[in-house]
Amino acid sequence: MNKPVTIYNAFIKAVDGFNMRQNTCRRYLADLLGYRGDNASIQFSNALNPNNESKMLNHAKEEILLHALDDIAVKEYFTERMRAFGLRPVSICPVTITAVSFHEAIDNAMIEGDEAFKVTKRALKDKVLTSDELRDIIKESREASVKYQEIVDMAEVKLGEQDDK
Repeated sequence: MNKPVTIYNAFIKAVDGFNMRQNTCRRYLADLLGYRGDNASIQFSNALNPNNESKMLNHAKEEILLHALDDIAVKEYFTERMRAFGLRPVSICPVTITAVSFHEAIDNAMIEGDEAFKVTKRALKDKVLTSDELRDIIKESREASVKYQEIVDMAEVKLGEQDDK
């Protein structure tokens, strides 16, 4: 396998998010990239699949795809690419942080934290942890961690704004 997995996973996330927001399917983007015939969306999916030998998504088609996606999808693509290398994206556009946005962030973190707690307690009920239960615990805990990190990021930005004054 010669395909870099991180690039293709980032494309998959961006494409699927775009399709969901635009209420389209992969066929729409497949047509834009020049895949033709009844199997166009399958060809496109194979080109995106990092485990498939198809190398039909060349650099030129990657550029076309990035231009065809909306801004949110492009941001998702580059965010995933950065995360694959352990980088944390920082917002280019300054975001106004208010008490309301803090409340929303804290509520979201508590909801995710509560879900992680429930999943973990349910898994521990019989005192045996299965692989599926451990995967669920990891998934829910990571989601909670992301939400708590958003609070930290918001607080750091707000503190930086206050220190600048």
